[in-house]
Amino acid sequence: MKSYQAIIPAIVGTSIVLLQPITAKALSSAEVGKIAEEITVLIDYKNNPGNGSGVIIKKEGNTYTVLTAAHVVGKPNLKYEIVTPDDQRYPLEYSSVKKLSSEIDLAVFTFTSNKNYQVAQIGNSDSSERGTLAYISGFPGKNAAINESILTLTKGEIAGSSSKLNDGYGLVYDITTKGGMSGGAVLNDKGELIGIHGRADSSYDEQTDTIEKSGFNLGIPINTFVRLAAQVGVNTGINLPPVATTALKAEDYLVKGTNKWMKQNYQGAIPDHTQAIKLDPQYAQAYSARGDARVGLKDYQEAVNDYSQAIKINPNYIMAYAGRSFARSRLNDMKGAESDLQHCQRLAKNNRAKSFCEKVGIKNNIFQKLEGITELLERISNTNTPSR
Repeated sequence: MKSYQAIIPAIVGTSIVLLQPITAKALSSAEVGKIAEEITVLIDYKNNPGNGSGVIIKKEGNTYTVLTAAHVVGKPNLKYEIVTPDDQRYPLEYSSVKKLSSEIDLAVFTFTSNKNYQVAQIGNSDSSERGTLAYISGFPGKNAAINESILTLTKGEIAGSSSKLNDGYGLVYDITTKGGMSGGAVLNDKGELIGIHGRADSSYDEQTDTIEKSGFNLGIPINTFVRLAAQVGVNTGINLPPVATTALKAEDYLVKGTNKWMKQNYQGAIPDHTQAIKLDPQYAQAYSARGDARVGLKDYQEAVNDYSQAIKINPNYIMAYAGRSFARSRLNDMKGAESDLQHCQRLAKNNRAKSFCEKVGIKNNIFQKLEGITELLERISNTNTPSR
């Protein structure tokens, strides 16, 4: 469990560490990775396939409190084990599991240890505006070669945030994840906890024998937990004002539409994304998201139009190139599809981007349809190999 991507010096924490009122300086990806390593735990489904992730948020004496997605620990009949950063295993006493509500997909539980583990610093998710840097920390399913889950840190941007959804999934980000990372930390560039990851578009990747979760993913803002924490006996010491009853913003509509798209309600997602674009005509992510919904409806020409508009607004928007490549391939525009994948290669400066482009190509059989595209995929795969 000591293997990880992009990791470095430890940060000291006791009890709940609160940073909401403080403006900390931005950290390097490696520094954020080190923080992630110290606060993220593996939730192992003992004697059952699969796993989840969680975040240490509090210490009282020898008792630690972990925050995760409620569905990660949703089966009382399973035997769960908590695996800490020092590879120690602690049985999860299910009686300690407390779910925030039937609507919000969050839960806390406790374990006891005389070891000294770090505690997450709670940030302010309301300041996680569109375009800000974010990281997801969690444990994908077991690596087949070593039969062990490896902590993974993936990086991307916040696409939108909203505090006005009933199920709490108000953070949208274009960060690739894998199955098993649900319940893991969403961190900002200061290493502060701004959300819990939990919902993603899924597909099976035969090349790596893993569940890839690419494109827009969803998390629950940490401020949602802070407002409800007292219900599960957790005192954060942070007082937040009630959620404002103002008119919905463009980001609110993007989040609403993305939640519908995640549930394959593509027809319902389009009006929300259209409203986001109406409120902000320069919202590249909303155009790309509407393109994704149109792909779900097999309306490929309109999807190409949406992706093209997103690229016009942001010429470096790799998700839009990947989406347009797929839509163009379905329209038999193989030259255009290949051109877009070549843009993916040019823009693939990190593992998240490479993974997304590869998923589009492999899962949708674009590579088999384009002459010479296998060589292109190999060049993408061999570029910027992630650190271990």
